[in-house]
Amino acid sequence: MVVISNNEIYSDSGKWLHLKGSDVYGRRFSTLPDVTADDFEEVDNPPSDEDLQRLREKREQLYRELDATDYIALKALEGYDCDTLYPGWREHRRALRDEINRLEGAS
Repeated sequence: MVVISNNEIYSDSGKWLHLKGSDVYGRRFSTLPDVTADDFEEVDNPPSDEDLQRLREKREQLYRELDATDYIALKALEGYDCDTLYPGWREHRRALRDEINRLEGAS
């Protein structure tokens, strides 16, 4: 279980901690304002540096793809018929966001 005691955050079972939604792993952390035990999860071992780098690169690629569709989304907001001009663009953006969220949960 993740424990906060004496201005430290740690696992009472000696596991590694992962700060959810980040690439941050460690055995102990200093407490920070607005950070709770729920912000961490216990893991047996942190991913290797190579695995973290692959996750970062994949996430960056997905963000670039998402950025490339921003123009279409803005045109749709302006009232253009983007569903006819760019079939499947909404589903593609949703899939990109879902994959980004999945990766950010895994890092």
